[in-house]
Amino acid sequence: MSNFTSQGRHSEPTPPYKPFSRLELLVLERTLRHAWKCAAKYPDWHEKSFEGDEEPISAAIAETLDVLNMQCDEQVLKLAEIFDPVPEFEAHRQSHDYNGQIPNKRSDFIFRRQYKPGISRLYDGLVVEAKIVGDGRAMHNYCAKGLIRFVNGEYAWRMTQAFMVAYVRDSNMKLPGTLSGYLKRHGKNTEYGIDELPKPNPQSRGLTRVHTTVHHRNWHYRARYGGGSPGDIEVFHLWLSVRQP
Repeated sequence: MSNFTSQGRHSEPTPPYKPFSRLELLVLERTLRHAWKCAAKYPDWHEKSFEGDEEPISAAIAETLDVLNMQCDEQVLKLAEIFDPVPEFEAHRQSHDYNGQIPNKRSDFIFRRQYKPGISRLYDGLVVEAKIVGDGRAMHNYCAKGLIRFVNGEYAWRMTQAFMVAYVRDSNMKLPGTLSGYLKRHGKNTEYGIDELPKPNPQSRGLTRVHTTVHHRNWHYRARYGGGSPGDIEVFHLWLSVRQP
């Protein structure tokens, strides 16, 4: 049965969309850690991971996931039960923000839900933004050019969850202390809409556990989407350490 309105325009499900379960997000975390270790085995990895910006690193991770998918890697097969295991990454797509504008910067990855009718192929997914931490890049870069995009509706505006990934080049910068210290500075509570400072995700394991922050979003959907509030967004922070060769 068609879902067109009386004016002939197709009605849309009202965002925000269904969140991912903790188990689904844990599978994604484990797969990203796995891809990180596999990518580090390539001959040019250290050149990419120690020089320049995050884009070549993110591209290498996406390419590694593609190879692992072709090899029917066990961890990637688990991911494929939930997501399209090969993410869309920055150079290969374009989307708009909550206000209908095209950002001049796009997130590093989007992991789409496995497709079925009734979900958005453009916006229903887990958005991942990556930043270098260390090597002269202060937490301002991670937050003001990364985290804030989830708060102001530039990224993941139809979702209630997102991922921040840090490629850590300075071993002195760690979760939760480095991130908490920045977010506790004067004025940051308002700027980032902080409801919850970094806390460990109980399901996460590893030397550096994933931590979560919760942020309220002070904007509203356009009338096309009902004009309501998007509610809070929960951001999962995964920090991956770059090792010296």
